[in-house]
Amino acid sequence: MTRPQILVGMALVACIPHSVEAMPASFITHATGLHKPHNLHRHFGGQCRSDAVCKPIRSPSSLKLQSSGAAGGDAQRNIRQEPLSSSRFQSLMQRGIQISLGAALIFAFERSIFLLGRYLGQRIPSAPVGMLLVFLILLSIHAFNPDASHRLTQWFEPSLLFYNKGVPLFFSPPLVQLPLSLGAIPFLSSAKLLLVILSGTVVSMILTGLATNFLVSNSPHEERPKVVLDPDDKETLIQPLEKVAPKTSPVLKAAMVMTVVSAIIQSDFLFLISFSIAALQFGKTFSPEIRTFLPAIITCSALTSSMVCALGWLRLDGNWVAALQAYKTSSGGILGGTGVGDVTFALAAPAIVALGFRLYEQRYLLKRNIIPMLGGSAITAVLSVAFTALASKLIRLPSELGLSLVTRFVTLPMAVPIVESVGANLGIAALAVCLQGILGATFGTKLLDLVGVRDTIARGVAMGGTSHALGTASVASSEPKISPPSAVTFLLSGSFMVAFMQVTFIRNFVVALFA
Repeated sequence: MTRPQILVGMALVACIPHSVEAMPASFITHATGLHKPHNLHRHFGGQCRSDAVCKPIRSPSSLKLQSSGAAGGDAQRNIRQEPLSSSRFQSLMQRGIQISLGAALIFAFERSIFLLGRYLGQRIPSAPVGMLLVFLILLSIHAFNPDASHRLTQWFEPSLLFYNKGVPLFFSPPLVQLPLSLGAIPFLSSAKLLLVILSGTVVSMILTGLATNFLVSNSPHEERPKVVLDPDDKETLIQPLEKVAPKTSPVLKAAMVMTVVSAIIQSDFLFLISFSIAALQFGKTFSPEIRTFLPAIITCSALTSSMVCALGWLRLDGNWVAALQAYKTSSGGILGGTGVGDVTFALAAPAIVALGFRLYEQRYLLKRNIIPMLGGSAITAVLSVAFTALASKLIRLPSELGLSLVTRFVTLPMAVPIVESVGANLGIAALAVCLQGILGATFGTKLLDLVGVRDTIARGVAMGGTSHALGTASVASSEPKISPPSAVTFLLSGSFMVAFMQVTFIRNFVVALFA
């Protein structure tokens, strides 16, 4: 595979945010915030709650044409449409450049941290470190010039949406290669693995909710008066599942066309990139009820894995194993490898770095509830390790599988350095992350209702700490008030886990628990 092919492939991936209709089925992917309605109107043509807040901006030429009436027939209509089409094209070009530049800056920032760790001979988790650095940089700017930090966040907003919408695609490569891992696991061990995930989700959700509820009731929190039109007061950090991408989505149609074209020119690399984007958009067309237990990342991964295996049968004389191995090589380099999966997975860590902007937008929420949110995040991290070790010992789960389940409550890019440091299986870890997210999204609020956890902060901490982005997305519309603390918590709990596992003593102790 040549360098131009890699660049073309990444350019195809960059087309994701240009479809306004294609909203994500889940996050991880996804944790992003929505603008206030006036900002949605300004950027995407969304509807405002009040005309006094935001009205459509019309150019002088369009106002003049409208005031002149409908006289003039087709010629008049052509004159009216021409400046609008030109203006829209120019706006799209400017927006495309802004998205590309912002996304490239975030990617370069994350890769710089990664390369610095390699130069120093240290294993630096670039995703959480980059996210926290972005958060601290924005706080520092805000301390001296609040308007400057706000303008900077607004400028990066389109690039943040790009990373948000591509999260299922960026996180999918380990799941695409999952058949390589599952084939070597006996059926009994698979059943034990599912048992640990199911029981761990229930225990973590209940105990984290009860512990955080106790912390909330016994810690004072600072109230901040509500400010009308305050851009930092996000109602939700995760876009809800109710938004269904239409089956006629421009991205879906464009990806299908590119899939056909790349098949004709026999470029497997571009074919798999285009097919993966089409599979992602197809997964977003399902109803919210279906996507609760079948999120877009599962649909995208399953379809892409099937296509890779099919190509192996056709091109490599039935050797689908070699095709899956070539999909993500992890051979090193700036992107981590030269396979299609290496290219897409290289964007997963920058997607986490981009969440530093969202964490900054929720700084007042974190300040008001610092004790319960930090305490709940730490409890989730410790509880996950302790329960997984105990359950694995009781049912005699192989140590490699047990270690692969330790990070099931951590979003995938944060889990990667932990999995690598303890010698666990990345494919199994990715599967555990998705399964726990699905279980938490499906049964989380019911479990919290059952044990009487009613406090908004406690419910958000339990959902985010246990089922990360998938759980947060599931409650973004049903219980929007718990979505922000849920999103902040899964970022904090993942950061805690990564920080703990960087300490040699703690890492060796955790490995010894499963030996």
